[in-house]
Amino acid sequence: MKARADEGLLRAAGQATAIFYGIDPQALESGVAVALPGDRAAKVILYGLQAPPEGQRYTLAARGPDGTLTPLRDVPVGGDGSAFLLARDIPERTAALELVLRDASLGPVGGEPEAGGKGQAGAGAPPGSPISLEGATPRVAARYPAEDERGVLTQAPAVQARRAAR
Repeated sequence: MKARADEGLLRAAGQATAIFYGIDPQALESGVAVALPGDRAAKVILYGLQAPPEGQRYTLAARGPDGTLTPLRDVPVGGDGSAFLLARDIPERTAALELVLRDASLGPVGGEPEAGGKGQAGAGAPPGSPISLEGATPRVAARYPAEDERGVLTQAPAVQARRAAR
């Protein structure tokens, strides 16, 4: 049943497409999110991903209007530095999707990514899990559309970089 639902989301054209913009001045990552807010989902394509620093992992998170970050799922980095993932269960009133680097010792979110960036192996914590993103380093962000927005969202989301303590 879930596979059919995922297939429907993957076939959908989406309601709006948003561009990921750098929030960290050192960020090399970029990408797009094809949003399906009625389904609380997004198809995310990322480029320019580097191997995360030792002890860290990339995670896609939803930023609410109050600034809180909710982890959605870990990002599988392919050998070519790209990633594709389907993010589900995006919280209502999400303002932006953000790619963050976080502490890997906290465990996986939304399924452990396989090496090579293909598939969705492992169980992992479910999206919206209590894994803390405190101290995570935001890399890039894309605005998430409101229910009535359509088209290409070219403006950067209103977010501020929060650097992890080093």
